[in-house]
Amino acid sequence: MSFFAVLFALILEQARPLARGNWVHSGFLGWARWAHRSLDAGKPHHGWITWLFAVAVPTLVTVLVHWLLWRINVLLAFAWSVAVLYVTLGFRQFSHYFTDIRDALD
Repeated sequence: MSFFAVLFALILEQARPLARGNWVHSGFLGWARWAHRSLDAGKPHHGWITWLFAVAVPTLVTVLVHWLLWRINVLLAFAWSVAVLYVTLGFRQFSHYFTDIRDALD
């Protein structure tokens, strides 16, 4: 099932790529900035705590939603997996930078 989720996410991303500055990216950027402002006091261990909080909370929410959808219906969990992969894979949002680097090296 994981293979098909990745496959469908890649096909969806090729058919309809996410634009730069999409709502998912903006939301997580705001989340990371809030965590940085609220939790990081400048010491190395504060940075680790901030990173853990900024990454662990969305991860736990994602896993919890997947688990709940799995209990309701496997196809809903599959659709959730495809959606999460679609917004996180986003290869095209970085391809412009790679193209510029490749052109500069040629």
